Amino acid sequence: NQWRQIAIAPDFWGAEKQRHYDWVAITYHEIDEKWVNSIAAFVMTEIRDWQLNSPNHTNLHLVIRPDYRPTAVGQPLVANTIHISSPRLLALDQNGQPAAPFWTRLRQELANQQPATPQQASIRFALPPLLPVGIHLADYKQAATEFMTQYSDITIELVTLDDISADLDSFDGAGFTPTLQQIVRGEVYDLTDFVYNDPDFDRADFYDQIWQGAWWRERMWFMPQAANLPVIYYDKNDYRSANLPEPSLRWTWAEMMADIQQLDDRLPYEQRPLPTPRFFDITTDILYAYAYNQTPNPQLTPTTVTAALDWYTQMVSNPQIMPDVSALSAEERRNGRYRWRASIRVDQFVYYEHHLQILGQMGVVPFPGTDQFDGVTPLHIEGSFITSHSQHPRIMWQWLKFLSYYPTTSHYRLIPARPSVADQTNYWQTLPRPLSEAARAAFPFAHPITLDDQLYFDWSIVTAVAAGQHTPQQKPRLRWFTPTP
Repeated sequence: NQWRQIAIAPDFWGAEKQRHYDWVAITYHEIDEKWVNSIAAFVMTEIRDWQLNSPNHTNLHLVIRPDYRPTAVGQPLVANTIHISSPRLLALDQNGQPAAPFWTRLRQELANQQPATPQQASIRFALPPLLPVGIHLADYKQAATEFMTQYSDITIELVTLDDISADLDSFDGAGFTPTLQQIVRGEVYDLTDFVYNDPDFDRADFYDQIWQGAWWRERMWFMPQAANLPVIYYDKNDYRSANLPEPSLRWTWAEMMADIQQLDDRLPYEQRPLPTPRFFDITTDILYAYAYNQTPNPQLTPTTVTAALDWYTQMVSNPQIMPDVSALSAEERRNGRYRWRASIRVDQFVYYEHHLQILGQMGVVPFPGTDQFDGVTPLHIEGSFITSHSQHPRIMWQWLKFLSYYPTTSHYRLIPARPSVADQTNYWQTLPRPLSEAARAAFPFAHPITLDDQLYFDWSIVTAVAAGQHTPQQKPRLRWFTPTP
């Protein structure tokens, strides 16, 4: 269940050599020499038509590398040069010859060198089902229109999926965060080398807590575009009726738990005008927040996860204080079936006016912290990725770069991934003042729900724990490079 990086002695690869053929020169290491002629024949077959039809064709330089550095994107470091890893690093068949993944990758790189035409540069981009909050079809339609105006030789086809678990073999990329299962099955293109080899890519222009959410095992797997930061809303009327001081922007978990208990004691359930609980969260955000706040360095471990699940079990043991939503179906959670009133509740920026209209008097605060450090808010990162099946990974990279600068629909109040976009759209200045104060206090200490962290707090796990069936001691194991049910 680990990746290893193994440094191989230079004498394994042998001396660097070069051969020249019609239309291509190949640089390689001695150990790969037996494959050079067949690789050259493959290259010349692939490029024959467009080289013969180009009056000013230029010979290509193919570098077969002893590592994983790809061809540079943006402005190439060396013009007309293609880098591809040795077949020994990509794939060999049972006979020890270069296997299909090597030839597929080489064909992709050659296609990227071919002069683009609208037909040849057509990409298919999958979008998630239309959900209440997120980056929506309208955003992508407008972005695609502007991108195709800028790059007239590229066509983008947008396809909305019924389910994000659908087969992505026929797509070049997708407009949602990939799962860790998709990554370990080899379905997601590794963007790390693009990040470091493209001189036109400004990787410093990202909020750090959003940027970190796209990485796993020191590799970057998707392009961050925006983030969803939950906050805590509270009913000022209930606090006033219970004769309690309102929470501060730097309240603690102890203070929140004391407020919940006193609200329940001073406003008995049977005397409430509506059957409202004292605390409510339709998501697992409160579990992430509780676990992240167990240590000064936010991280999920068996100990912090178990502590959060124990807290949840204790809270839902009295549904008048906190109802158990773990057994709801995904559709019921999407439809917000339990979006009733509550004295204290977790929710997203977009529902600020909704709760204000219902409660009349409403306050907003970040997640609580401790006496030693401020509260840690779980941050949901939204973005896009390239599929490993894409025939146009370099074109897809240009599209993802474009999307990282494209502002999303302001109504949903997603935090732009890039500070430059936030400044351009006056993002922080246009938030309602109470929401802005809570968001500004929470965001510097927000922690991304990383690809690894997504394995925790699955609703099936929470349901089982709440029912007293078991307490998981560790995250689910990943099945590497094999289909996962």
